[in-house]
Amino acid sequence: MAGSQQTLTSLLRQTHLAHRRALTSSGSPHPHTPVPTPVTYYRGGTSRALIFHPTDLPRTPSLRSTLLLQAIGAPDPYSRQLNGLGAGVSSLSKACLVSRSQNDPDADVDYTFIGLGIEKPEVDYAGNCGNMSAAIGPYAWEQGLLPSTAYKEEGQVTVRIRQTNTGTLIHAHFPVARGQPVVDASTRIDGVSGLGTPVRLDFLQPGGAKTGRLLPTGRAVDELLGLRASIVDAANPCVFVRAQDIGIRSTAPPGDIMSQPGVMARLEALRTAGAVAMGLVKEGAQVPRVVPKIALIGPRAEQIVLGGAVVRAGDVDLVREEGGRRPLWLRHL
Repeated sequence: MAGSQQTLTSLLRQTHLAHRRALTSSGSPHPHTPVPTPVTYYRGGTSRALIFHPTDLPRTPSLRSTLLLQAIGAPDPYSRQLNGLGAGVSSLSKACLVSRSQNDPDADVDYTFIGLGIEKPEVDYAGNCGNMSAAIGPYAWEQGLLPSTAYKEEGQVTVRIRQTNTGTLIHAHFPVARGQPVVDASTRIDGVSGLGTPVRLDFLQPGGAKTGRLLPTGRAVDELLGLRASIVDAANPCVFVRAQDIGIRSTAPPGDIMSQPGVMARLEALRTAGAVAMGLVKEGAQVPRVVPKIALIGPRAEQIVLGGAVVRAGDVDLVREEGGRRPLWLRHL
């Protein structure tokens, strides 16, 4: 419901680096002179992103976009991003801006998410990333962005985050000890090797985060391109369709789905139709890279996850496979 809270448990792992890239746009130094730009490289859930302080980036939007694209290695016609820190998939081609909150007494930090293109020079501010939201609290802690009182005690910490793309509030809860987020030996996530910090996210009043309504069309079920679909805006706008209506298994690995161009084209067509139906874009306009998401729903079923563990049918209520333009990933609910 619109007034409820949604809770997500995710993980993060971080490394730190100073990335040096050359800006060639007007107003920059010599076009072959690298410009040092501080940046931190974090994993949140099953995504990774470059996290910047906004004051370290150019104020001019075009120069800022140029730097972000160069740092991630886009555009790259080979889809590998070897000249940057991306890895050829959208879940690893992202950036975040984090700073002390200036305008909201209910928030400690402001967080802006940016989806970056791979083959094209796309810089998309249209929506949020739930995975990277898990990294923002620990990042703010380690960067000293929180009030001094937050550093006086150890144990469970709460960071209040204003998500600027959607205008919503998120509370991040995680443990700290000896001055840093705790890496829990029992905290793991399927599809990610190694360990991380357990982070619980509370999305406060997530309904209508982008469109202003939990059900943007006013209906629980709509028809899109001849298929029954549910269009829901909760933290991020999403189009839900039944996997069987697309002709695929809801438990199919993401790679199997992405290897079928016809299926991917149909999913993108549904995503586009959903964006128009919920008022995100007008008919014929370019749909943002980040939203809406598309989710494939299926009945409970036994599934072998990427880590090799077996999730039995009786342990889940349904299977949901979700993604933006690409790729898709599997969630058991």
